Amino acid sequence: MRKLIIAGFVLALVGCGGGGDSSTAPSVSVASAPTTTSTCNLLTYDPPPKEYFGKHQIPAPAGTLNTEIVRSVGLKDYYFAQHPTPTGCRIMWDQKRQIDFYYSRLMYTATLDRLQKLGIDRMWIYNYAPFSDFNASTWTVNHEDWQIPESELIWIIQETKKRGIKPYLAWQLFETDMKGNRWNNNHTYQMTQMTEAEFIKIMEGWRNVVTDLAMFGEKYGVAGMGLDWNAQHLSSMRRFKETAIQKFISIHADIRKHFTGKLVFGQQSLIFHDPRILSLVDEISVSLIPRITLEQNNNLTVEMLEEASLKAIENMYYQYTDGLKLDIEIPVGFEIAIQSRDKYFVEGWVEDGFCITSTGMMTGPGNTECIQKTYVPDFSVQALGVEAMMRAISKQKFFKVKSVNFSTAYWGNDKLYSSPSGNYGEMDGFPQLSQSIRAKPAEDVARAWFKR
Repeated sequence: MRKLIIAGFVLALVGCGGGGDSSTAPSVSVASAPTTTSTCNLLTYDPPPKEYFGKHQIPAPAGTLNTEIVRSVGLKDYYFAQHPTPTGCRIMWDQKRQIDFYYSRLMYTATLDRLQKLGIDRMWIYNYAPFSDFNASTWTVNHEDWQIPESELIWIIQETKKRGIKPYLAWQLFETDMKGNRWNNNHTYQMTQMTEAEFIKIMEGWRNVVTDLAMFGEKYGVAGMGLDWNAQHLSSMRRFKETAIQKFISIHADIRKHFTGKLVFGQQSLIFHDPRILSLVDEISVSLIPRITLEQNNNLTVEMLEEASLKAIENMYYQYTDGLKLDIEIPVGFEIAIQSRDKYFVEGWVEDGFCITSTGMMTGPGNTECIQKTYVPDFSVQALGVEAMMRAISKQKFFKVKSVNFSTAYWGNDKLYSSPSGNYGEMDGFPQLSQSIRAKPAEDVARAWFKR
């Protein structure tokens, strides 16, 4: 999952004036790549160490998903680009970002071809950018600052549709602006000190971003998008629940003035279950996060994880329906984000994109502390989890399942080990720990369940 600082090594963010509040999406020129070139080819990578595959036997897939369930995968939440650019690959060079669009397109093409063979129906694309200026009366985002450049996002959408896959857009909200100002995203502050006026300012900023994204999506044939944002958890929503509900209702109305595709709600962690919101959307996004004890983890089995997953689904059902006359036939999309490390089901998700310190701070220049290097990769744990969750989703009777999505779970290449330093600035991060299923045994398990 993208954290705030990742954008620093993906592209150089520069404010370029203008806003995202126009009534229609402007036309953008999409450059054509050379049809052939013998000078630029995708990098190849050595296989990962054998110990990364783990200690558990890879489970045999026990079935397939119901044919009506949408098979979905989310790309890794940053722009696929190679740093440094491989020799001979300055073909569609972008000086501002210091990357080559041609090589990036090679990465996306190979990824889309692989996902087509995986059997997916839908692909989530995650984008983000800082707001222009928190001190302005209106918070907007400039298209020039998008992490995935606008012209390249259009190209990705076009290539996705060519393969019969429906593109969906998600946006990750930023807590900083282009000038380096921040809103206070400290959980304690939000739950005790943040004023309702501050909260409303954030929600109105989101209205501007998502309405602009709706116009873009409609223009370029996006099949669906999120009503709420992805990844940035805003804990103050718990305090200002009714205000949040009313804002989302009116934001939904603004989106529907421009966008006719599907709308999904719940990506930023659904913290209230109100029928006024849920009745408006086409799908509820629900993260499936079973937990077990360390003792259980020492004797891990697919049956144990299946039972834990069924219990997690049951608990979610009672959260959704407690005290509410809720139509549970609203389609639910289950989100799977199992990392390939030995204690994932005990400890949960950890940063896998870059190094952080033991206190949770990003590792900066000269700081060699990196807790990611203390984690133990285990691809078999991820495979067991995928099989268990697929079995649980197929057996559960609580929800109508619209989709199963591997959330931000497909990285841009086949590399399954980190660079020697693993420091901030290295795009590949820690794929051996990540929730990406690409080129891991879990991908074969998913392919079997996705088969029709």
